[in-house]
Amino acid sequence: MKVKKMIDKAVELDPEKYLGYRGWCRLQFLRDYKGAIKDIEELKSLVSYDIGACQTGDYHLNIVLTLCYQKLKRYSGTET
Repeated sequence: MKVKKMIDKAVELDPEKYLGYRGWCRLQFLRDYKGAIKDIEELKSLVSYDIGACQTGDYHLNIVLTLCYQKLKRYSGTET
């Protein structure tokens, strides 16, 4: 898939800018909850500032993270 290769390359070149976007896309379009969690957690580990909202501006990325954990039934960030 050409789009996936492009976003993966963007993340490789500028992870602080594109990890949140890829994480949001993984949730919104692919329902890849584990992948979205990985991207957003990685972004949080890279920056010391507010990670901001998803591309649409509807949800803060911390809410996106919570939704992903909820879908995986991991409410405290650990398996239950």
